[in-house]
Amino acid sequence: PWLIIQKYGVDVLRWYFYTVNDPGDPKRFDESDLVKVARRFHALLYNSFVFLETYAGQRLGALNFDPQSHLGNVLDVWIISRLEETFKNTTLSLEAFQIGQAARFLEVFVDDLSHWYIRRSRRRFSEPVADSDFISAAATLKFVLVELSKVLAPFCPFLSEAIYFSLVSNSDPHSLSVHLEDWPKFKAALLNKKLLNHMKEVRRLSSLALA
Repeated sequence: PWLIIQKYGVDVLRWYFYTVNDPGDPKRFDESDLVKVARRFHALLYNSFVFLETYAGQRLGALNFDPQSHLGNVLDVWIISRLEETFKNTTLSLEAFQIGQAARFLEVFVDDLSHWYIRRSRRRFSEPVADSDFISAAATLKFVLVELSKVLAPFCPFLSEAIYFSLVSNSDPHSLSVHLEDWPKFKAALLNKKLLNHMKEVRRLSSLALA
């Protein structure tokens, strides 16, 4: 395994075994699948972090998410709802020892974060109509990445630590490691099921139009 770990990283290999099959099922190892795993998950997550750092790097330390003032945009409300939904589903899966299912919930969320939330929010970062909208988008994305790193920590300990430390150390020097954090608690008040259903329909229509 060391040759593979040196080539792709241990987090990619771990994620491969979490998601390629359910634990206990026979697996035929294929190195090409590691490339797909890295692109499908790790690259998307890392690029999401780079996107935030690129546009908000100088202000990261001052960004503190407040649901009362930072949820004025429907995209922000949606991604926070998706985050809470993912927390709930991942936690329930882990408690039922469904490790593969838990990982796949996280994989789908990262895809939503990168391919829908960030793509639809690009102008809010690059050409914001108001500074308040930029702060709302940046604070929301920072909060999502920090909270996601806590849930991701058991699966990808090194990537989650890197993201957490890069985002939190600027604003809270007393936070030493993501592995010393508590597991995030599900916040039902932030889960907007009606919006989640509406956004599914919007995305379905968008997909049909693009096709």
